[in-house]
Amino acid sequence: MTRKFQQLNALRELTELKSEISRAKLSAHRAEIDEIAAVMREVTAARATIAAETPTQAAADDRYAIWAAKRNEVLQSDLAMAMARAQPVKEMAAKDEARSQVIKQLIKDRKKRP
Repeated sequence: MTRKFQQLNALRELTELKSEISRAKLSAHRAEIDEIAAVMREVTAARATIAAETPTQAAADDRYAIWAAKRNEVLQSDLAMAMARAQPVKEMAAKDEARSQVIKQLIKDRKKRP
């Protein structure tokens, strides 16, 4: 095994590790996004199930609706920020994967040569 071939294998292993780390980070970002979306769905569902029977209950429902609307705005903002944080990680994961494929191809080509 030549030194160049050893270097390519080491580079491949390093690139695969970087790719795995990027996928793990992306998975964490996706979990955060899914969690925020689930809370948004819960708030929306809770708003839809409220039915006032008395004037006091109607006033409480109105206050809850105002709170829920504000909460939904905050959650939408959190969701947008989480998606923005995930974008560079998604791009890095794609680059790492492409780099890994190129290195694998170089190794394969190197093995074919006599």
